[in-house]
Amino acid sequence: MKPYFATVRRDNPIIAIICGILFVSFSFVYLYLFQGEVMRFVFETYFQGRFSYSPFWGAVILTLALCIIRWLFNKVTRFRGSWLAFSYLPAYCILSFLTCVHPNEGVVDGKAFSIGFPGIWIAVVAYVAIGCWYRKFLYRRSYGARNRLNETLLPNLIVVIMGSYATGFVGNDNVILHHELAVARYIRVGEFEKALGVGQKSLHNSHTLTALRAFALSNIDSLGQRLFCYPQGYGADGLFLNEGQGDASSVSDENLQVYLGCELRHTDEPAVEYLQRLYSEDSCASAKVIDYYLCALLLEKRLEEFYNVLLSSYADQSSPLPRHYQEALLVYGQLTGNEPALFAKCGEDIKVRHRAFIDLQKEYQEPLHQSNYTRRRFGDTYWWYYCYGE
Repeated sequence: MKPYFATVRRDNPIIAIICGILFVSFSFVYLYLFQGEVMRFVFETYFQGRFSYSPFWGAVILTLALCIIRWLFNKVTRFRGSWLAFSYLPAYCILSFLTCVHPNEGVVDGKAFSIGFPGIWIAVVAYVAIGCWYRKFLYRRSYGARNRLNETLLPNLIVVIMGSYATGFVGNDNVILHHELAVARYIRVGEFEKALGVGQKSLHNSHTLTALRAFALSNIDSLGQRLFCYPQGYGADGLFLNEGQGDASSVSDENLQVYLGCELRHTDEPAVEYLQRLYSEDSCASAKVIDYYLCALLLEKRLEEFYNVLLSSYADQSSPLPRHYQEALLVYGQLTGNEPALFAKCGEDIKVRHRAFIDLQKEYQEPLHQSNYTRRRFGDTYWWYYCYGE
């Protein structure tokens, strides 16, 4: 029998080049752009932070390793001609195995092990079966055959495309989780503006993502300025992580509480009550606590309490009020029919926008239409949240 490389030379090299380029391109783009944050989480969690992971170099090294694995496996199966693309099946299985990760469910003792999809193991069994069948019945028959490009290209393209699609199908496609991991990573290194830029235009949200964004905003003193630029659907409790939510993000609820002050939150203590307790104690009532407390009251739509706290905290300050506080004052004045004491601190541009918001509401009688049309122009304001937010 001639050596293996003699059979390779009989293959049309164009097929091997096309399949190789397609697989390498897919593997690199998939690992770098689509699964970069998940792979970083898996790597750093598994090694418990002893090593850092670069999505770019990780994608390069893993893609190279997969190509080597493919070559080693094919030394046994020796797929060629119309069957050449089947030699990439082990590489696709390993790639699927690496990216079929669900960190929120699989963090056990510091390791992410919620990986493995039944289809992956089915593919492994199928590869072994196809390889044995090919070696026994087709390999010798195709050994001396001339492989024409027009006869072998289409079957190989179909296999490569199906392998890429199957890998993407079983991989982690939870966009919100990817955003959570990216935001938490930027927070850990102190790049809060980059953290706030992740998924900024997306209307999808989660409890964890809401709390992480609030924490990032507080670190740059913008909580009262930009909180409602992001979707809010969890009330005041969305300012804190629930117990156990820090596994995937590596930022725990205790971290947020330590950041705020000297006392930790009691078990099952509502966020508003916890912040009120911190606010009422002089030793804990920092500017960050006050902003968290004011925003918690806004999220719960408790404007009377908000106004009293704002009056005692900002009445003596000459600096302008944060934008959302001005917006809340206008809503409070509209509800009470009086101009609040701090009404003069509301900018003229805020007042003009508020009047435009009210005028736009009057154009649509149906609540759903009101919500949709006003959100396009005023979805980043407290007015929209107060009228239509949950």
